[in-house]
Amino acid sequence: LIIFAIISLIKLLKNPEEVSVDEFLKAADTIHKGMEDNGFTYLRGGANQENYESSLNGSRTVDCSAYVSWVIQEVGLISKDGKLWTGNGPGSSDEGTFYGKFADYLYTREEAGGLQPGDILLSPDHTQINGEAEGGSFIQYNAGGNDAISSRPYAYDPDFYTHIIRFRFNGDTTIA
Repeated sequence: LIIFAIISLIKLLKNPEEVSVDEFLKAADTIHKGMEDNGFTYLRGGANQENYESSLNGSRTVDCSAYVSWVIQEVGLISKDGKLWTGNGPGSSDEGTFYGKFADYLYTREEAGGLQPGDILLSPDHTQINGEAEGGSFIQYNAGGNDAISSRPYAYDPDFYTHIIRFRFNGDTTIA
């Protein structure tokens, strides 16, 4: 019963179609810069704060799923009291995971046909956000370790991810 109550708190507030990719990436950049400027440290599985503000005023710890959750919260896709976790891969239907919560937007790397800015990149034990640098090259925003927190943007690793969450920002329905 307690698990159901927690999961029900993680509800969609806006549809991704109501958010622009620029708004999403600005939130990713702003929160990442805030982590850098405020001395956040990586703590795998230990970033218990539900949102950026509570961590800023508390332990200043973060892991990859907390960071991506905070970005999703910032643009209004989930409530500020809902934190998602990476889960155990694409078979996970748990609403508390990225795979379960956003199953309608989940694609394999092959189905997606390449990366786009705003994609959430998933592997079985890591989550990060794909961005675009000047000139069209890709960068990733993540909090997968202290080096990732202190260097923005993080280098692109094309072999890292197995699945992508691709929101249809502003109603965009293209897959690739």
